[in-house]
Amino acid sequence: MSRFYRVQVEIDTEALTDAYLAYVTDPRASRNEHHQEVLEEGPIPQTCLEAMVLDGVDDRRIVAEFVEWFAQFPTGNLPAGHDYIQAWH
Repeated sequence: MSRFYRVQVEIDTEALTDAYLAYVTDPRASRNEHHQEVLEEGPIPQTCLEAMVLDGVDDRRIVAEFVEWFAQFPTGNLPAGHDYIQAWH
């Protein structure tokens, strides 16, 4: 890509927070099937979401803070060597 062009990605953090909160609070064992879109398109790795499920996260503020952190890297260029599961604790 030319150095004269910049692609900007806008993330609807409110909608993404709602979708992730629905995932982590879904009591069904089949939650992955019901929330496939956010798992495939959202920036947060599924392993992090599964850790939130196991920890019983149900506070929207916690999910929102995590979404805000990941939204800083909309193209997936996450910092190397970062422990994403620990990032939200």
